[in-house]
Amino acid sequence: MFSPLLEVLPSHLSPIIITYPSDRALSFDELLQLVQDGVPTKEPYAILAESFSGPLAIRLAARNPPNLKAVILCATFASNPAPTSLLRHLISPLLFQIKPPRFFVRKLLLGMKADSSLMEEFLSVIVKVSPKVLSARLKAVMKADERAALKMCRVPILYLMAKRDLLVKRKSLIEMQSIRPEMKVVEIDGPHFLLQREPAKCVEALDAFLSQAV
Repeated sequence: MFSPLLEVLPSHLSPIIITYPSDRALSFDELLQLVQDGVPTKEPYAILAESFSGPLAIRLAARNPPNLKAVILCATFASNPAPTSLLRHLISPLLFQIKPPRFFVRKLLLGMKADSSLMEEFLSVIVKVSPKVLSARLKAVMKADERAALKMCRVPILYLMAKRDLLVKRKSLIEMQSIRPEMKVVEIDGPHFLLQREPAKCVEALDAFLSQAV
C-alpha cells in the first residue's frame, strides 16, 4: 500500500520497506526483531511508521539503536486507541473471513472520496493476509502500551495527524504530546490511511522535518 508514497518520494530519500508476514501471527516482540533486522546498520536512517506500526517504531527508538536519527509517526498511537478494551473479546478470525464492504473501507480507512484504484489495491492486499493474522494484530493494538518507551526516545519525532481519522482520534496525539511535548506535529486533511490518500503532503512535511533533524 506504499506505492502512492513511493511515487512522490524525492530522490535523496532511499526507502527500505519492511514487510510483515501475511501468514504468521507474530507478537510485537517478534515483529520488533524483524524490524531490527531490516534497518540499516552502517548509515543514518529515519523510521516512518503508520497505524499498527507506530508502537513498534516507538519501541525500537527507545532502544537508541545506532544511526537512527528521527522517527515519523503517522495516524498512530502509543497506547490502545480504541474506546474500550472490551472489544478485544469480540475479535475472532471468523470476522476477517468476510471481504470487508467497500463502504466500510471508505468510511473508516480510505475516505469517502478515495478513487477506485486505491480501493482495489486495498482489497487485493487484505485478502492476502490470513484472518488469524488480522485478528492477532487487532488484539495486539488493544494491548499496546508504549508510553514508557516513548519517554525514553532520544531522537526527534514528527507526528503526521490525519484530521479525518475515525480510528485513531486526537486523544492519542494529546496523550503522546503529554509525554513528548517537543514532538513536532503536522495536521493533514485526510483519513486514517493518510500516506495513501495524501502522499505528496506527507512527503513535504517529512522531508522538511528530516532536513532539520538529520
